[in-house]
Amino acid sequence: MNPQKMHACNPIDGQPWAYYMLYIDVAWLTALRSDLGLLENSSWLDISTEQLKDSQLYRTFINLCETLISEESDLLSKQSELILCLSKILPTLSHSSGAVLQATTVKPECIKLAANHIDNNCTDSISLDELSELAKCSSGHLIKAFRKHFGFSPHAYLLNRRIQFAQAALKNGSSIAEAALNAGFSDQAHFQRVFKKHVAATPRQYR
Repeated sequence: MNPQKMHACNPIDGQPWAYYMLYIDVAWLTALRSDLGLLENSSWLDISTEQLKDSQLYRTFINLCETLISEESDLLSKQSELILCLSKILPTLSHSSGAVLQATTVKPECIKLAANHIDNNCTDSISLDELSELAKCSSGHLIKAFRKHFGFSPHAYLLNRRIQFAQAALKNGSSIAEAALNAGFSDQAHFQRVFKKHVAATPRQYR
């Protein structure tokens, strides 16, 4: 729904009145649409598509909402999922400008600066904004360029570094709880799942 437009949501007959509603800052969304090449300038233009019926995009949106409300998901994960989801949805909508997607090149050295920042601060909370500032590009362009260069999204790269940090801690005699906390995981169960996914063994088995 376009900003400032009247709308009303009604439940399906006989069904619970429950749904996900995502409110997005207009200026931020305008900038993202411009980055994606969907606007000819930085001014908002209404989207004419009122409804999408695409099961794959629906699942993508549901996954995004669940990530946003999850206590296990960190800041970088939430920001990345938001941009990835909208980058899939927005090009499928009808835009008044009729603009064509434009390719943007991000210099490899800029991507490496962002990666080095993750390397040196992997146990801290890292935002997509600070990585984008280092890479001198928008968040959307950073995610695409980072994935192309490393084969990982910035968030996946961060998780990998945290698991490597935890592996070293376990080798040096840290308890599983200490390793999880010091590696930047606030939830030990989440740490266990991510560790097993990366190492193919539980932290206890690895130690």
